[in-house]
Amino acid sequence: MTTTTVPSAAALAAATGNDRDRYVDFLRVFSIGAVVIGHWFMALLLAHNGVAIAKTLPAQLVTWLWQVMPLFFFVGGFSHAVTLRSMRRRGGTTADFSFGRGCCGCCRRWC
Repeated sequence: MTTTTVPSAAALAAATGNDRDRYVDFLRVFSIGAVVIGHWFMALLLAHNGVAIAKTLPAQLVTWLWQVMPLFFFVGGFSHAVTLRSMRRRGGTTADFSFGRGCCGCCRRWC
């Protein structure tokens, strides 16, 4: 029987290159976490109160304040732009970038 050990956060941070933008990583984790908490909150309101979000003003206001999807898409676009720029510096093309973003990279075998 084999056992796997999970590396510590410090070990992962040490293995990560210095050129990586950790603030962008933080924003990605924060926005995904906010979406999960927001969906949990909506399910909690429906399960315990039986009240739809659209009918309660405080819940409506919270959903307006809890808009993180634009942040999520902005950070994702920024990350893709950085990856594309890095690939071009190494001699890659936009097509290489697009094929590399596929579900499993299987497109490279077919083209």
